[in-house]
Amino acid sequence: MKRKFLSLLVLSLLLAGARVKNIRYYASQSYSRVVVDLSRYARYKTGKLIDANRVRFYIDISPAVLKVRKTKRHIKVNKGYLLAIRTAQFNKRTVRVVLDLKKNYKQCKVFTLPNPFRIVIDVLGKRGKLTARNLSHSNKNLSMLRQLGLKVRKIVLDPGHGGHDPGAISPVNGIREKDLVLDIAYRVKKLLESEGYEVYLTRNSDLYLPLEERTAFANGKQADLFVSIHINSSRKRRSKGISTYYLNFATDEEAERVAAKENEASSRSFSALEDLLEKIILNDKINESKALASSVQQSLVSHVRKKYPDLKNLGVKGAPFFVLIGAEMPAILVELSYLSHPIEARRLATIAYRQKLAEGLYLGLMNYVKSLEGQK
Repeated sequence: MKRKFLSLLVLSLLLAGARVKNIRYYASQSYSRVVVDLSRYARYKTGKLIDANRVRFYIDISPAVLKVRKTKRHIKVNKGYLLAIRTAQFNKRTVRVVLDLKKNYKQCKVFTLPNPFRIVIDVLGKRGKLTARNLSHSNKNLSMLRQLGLKVRKIVLDPGHGGHDPGAISPVNGIREKDLVLDIAYRVKKLLESEGYEVYLTRNSDLYLPLEERTAFANGKQADLFVSIHINSSRKRRSKGISTYYLNFATDEEAERVAAKENEASSRSFSALEDLLEKIILNDKINESKALASSVQQSLVSHVRKKYPDLKNLGVKGAPFFVLIGAEMPAILVELSYLSHPIEARRLATIAYRQKLAEGLYLGLMNYVKSLEGQK
């Protein structure tokens, strides 16, 4: 009897569909990102309706129902290409989310992220159509930056975690990842600004920012490079060293473990990402992000080893980090030592070591920029 009741309960939940819990957005003059938070997986399809003054891009989510009290039905935006977001129960089984867009927008890209499940819609402006896909027919190994001879002017640094999410906490001395990466990011920012670069931090204080909003911030700033800064940890106390990642399939078990930790999701989420990665990763972006990662990794290791010769080089790896998904520029994630390692945790607590890490990261970015200029 109990088993039958549980089966009926599961069936009723499936029939009831996912709940649309919240609608979030980030908007700038040339780029906007809309995130639909759901209670669980649901299918979706897209379409658009055009009238004299605007385009209505819609996404139908099914089976799904609105969480009436908390979901705003009409959000006025009026920034850039995004005019408004409207949500309604289209029929008993379908929730429709409508984006009211200016007619001169260029492209909408839709993808999903698991654990928790959400649907992400990127609205691209003039820059969105000029992608590596259009330029890579002549040579897939050359990036848009290299082919057009563009210069790097804007850099976004992303101090990981923040607010209620402390990241890794050292069992050695109690220091927290969120505090250390913010300190290192400020040090890198100061070095880059001294060279005339325009540098932005995704967070300037101890605030929490969802992963998808970090790349949205970089896209909105029309940044040329995106660097997410983290510090590693492991149950294996002997694990140590520095590694740099770019968005791709996980290259080994350690890369998968690190991505799972930073994604705050189980390893099962990676199977759901395969289809996503095939759709959104351009070959050119992978190549250029890998080149950026290689430059940063090499400079970090060589510079820090001058004072700390026992530093371990863990290399450059691919992994499906959610924070890198959707970036419209070369994007990487660095793991600067291990908070779980007794020696590295003590070093991370010192200003001298954090400054060395910041200098190594800065040098890696500068060497990458020089490599672009050398292609002219």
